Amino acid sequence: MKKDLTTKKLYNNADGAGTTDPITSLSGTIIKDDKDFQTTWKTFVDELPSINDEPNKYLLENYKATIENNISMFKSIFGVELICFSRETFNVLAKLQVYARSTNTVLFQAESGAGRTFFAKIMHSYRGGGALQEISCQSESLNSLRSKIDEFLAKEVKDAPEGLIVKDLDSLSSLDVQIIDKLLKDFDGEKYIYLTASNDFVTKVNHLPLNILSRLRTLIINIPALRDRRYDLFYQIMYNLIKLSEKVGFAYKEVSKEVVKILQDYAWPSNSLELKYFIEHIILENTPPVLKTAKIVEPLKNVSSSNLSPLEESEKKVISNYLQKNNYNKARTSRELDITINTLNAKMEKYGVVIPKENE
Repeated sequence: MKKDLTTKKLYNNADGAGTTDPITSLSGTIIKDDKDFQTTWKTFVDELPSINDEPNKYLLENYKATIENNISMFKSIFGVELICFSRETFNVLAKLQVYARSTNTVLFQAESGAGRTFFAKIMHSYRGGGALQEISCQSESLNSLRSKIDEFLAKEVKDAPEGLIVKDLDSLSSLDVQIIDKLLKDFDGEKYIYLTASNDFVTKVNHLPLNILSRLRTLIINIPALRDRRYDLFYQIMYNLIKLSEKVGFAYKEVSKEVVKILQDYAWPSNSLELKYFIEHIILENTPPVLKTAKIVEPLKNVSSSNLSPLEESEKKVISNYLQKNNYNKARTSRELDITINTLNAKMEKYGVVIPKENE
């Protein structure tokens, strides 16, 4: 049953009055063009806190409530944890609002860890969709992938239209990628399809038949990397410092400006997940109550004696520590690291992390 996107109430204001769109609820206007965007952004940014620029340190407590309120607001709207303090992220949300009015398949392009799946879930929320299934091309055989896609397409449409996210299209060979042909159509709001891939995926598959390529290009959302969302990066640093300190039981209260600057200046090629791993590493390497510079500068600047980068060494150490803590239980370890078992196995193989025979 097709949903009427102009009347779907997704969010309630404080007075209980429903609004037709989450972004609309922030400004009272639907974003249709750049002028609307500028008006909406100004309304939103006026509520943003300025970064507390103390002489030598940042007090973590000063940012906790602001971050929690931001996450709570967007989780109540979209059902996912999203830190949105930057114009770049808000711009993506505004584009999702507009594109959600189409019922076509959408391709999300971004670096690994930049939130492709998150933003696909947000668009599904905008559309008022129901259950949302995820399939990873990285962890499924071609036959399994084809079977799951066919099973989804054959499902009977009930109340809310269901959605399917097909992730990591880059994992498919140049021939196998044609499997998405049957997904590149307008299901008239009865089903919603979302595809995810790396940056410039469309240009990399220009060998595809024109009928597939033209449909793949219809709706593309390009998500900026974390390093290009400077305000988000700052608050993700603070969020991870607060949450991961609490998680490991270390009572950090302050972080030096030098540490924050190093974290802000690094490129983070794997985005939020890489940032999270490295922050947990420096939390374990430092001593409360202050996170100081000395313990973080060297891992970022020195070249590892192995073939791994300093950040990969950090990730390897975090994975090894969690496996040991959980007596090498992969299911429990993957849950605590917020990754799939397939991803954990792939990283263990990459880093040469093995389970002792007595724990197998």
